[in-house]
Amino acid sequence: MQQAITINKLIDHTNLQPDASAVELEQLAKEAQEYKFNSICIRSNWIKQFSPLYRCSATINFPEKVYTCNETNLKQVISSIGNASIETKIQEAKQAITDGALELDPVINLQNIKNHDYKALRAELSAYIELLKSYDKELWLKPIFSCELLDDNNIEFSIDIFSQLVHELNKNNKIKFAYKNSTGFIKAENNFPLRGTSPELIEFIANQLNEYDSQKIIQIKAAGGIKTQAQALAIIEAAQGRLSHIGTSNGISLL
Repeated sequence: MQQAITINKLIDHTNLQPDASAVELEQLAKEAQEYKFNSICIRSNWIKQFSPLYRCSATINFPEKVYTCNETNLKQVISSIGNASIETKIQEAKQAITDGALELDPVINLQNIKNHDYKALRAELSAYIELLKSYDKELWLKPIFSCELLDDNNIEFSIDIFSQLVHELNKNNKIKFAYKNSTGFIKAENNFPLRGTSPELIEFIANQLNEYDSQKIIQIKAAGGIKTQAQALAIIEAAQGRLSHIGTSNGISLL
């Protein structure tokens, strides 16, 4: 029972299907209430309807389809993930908070991470931080860095910049932070190599955070294909005390 209590408080009970119905999301909220999950993680257009029912995490600029990667379409996929303008993303995020979201999961421009575009990535993350600073309440920012298509250098680059911005903040700010590794909407085709959500990946992220964020301000949200309690427990251990959230559409099966 203690194990279940520990895990359930980490779970963002998730349904991000583009065709999800109100009935399905009502069931998601009922399950979250019953099992006392951290939140329901849903698309931002549903926040106004469901934030009165349960604590909500809102995705921002989330893919409208699952991207299936192969050798020929890789560049197209990279250029498509998180590619809305910063202004469009911030407007969506602002509306989600107005509608009642207490946690934001914005999809970060994947191409800027792959290209190591310091200025562009810093500008996007800064825009979200500045938005959340304008609210006098505790809010979570959990940027999604799409690690499926990132190598070690890309991940280190993103953690370095994210940590820089977090450490520039006044310590009295009310924003809480987590590094999120996946949308769960990037899949492999024809055995194309993708980086899955594994204990090894989460351990690597934790090790990089230990280097760039020794104050342990930034937590980790693990997401993407986490379906069993054994997987969840392995990821909790790999995160070295930094795991704040588990994003999963299989929340009940983790208990």
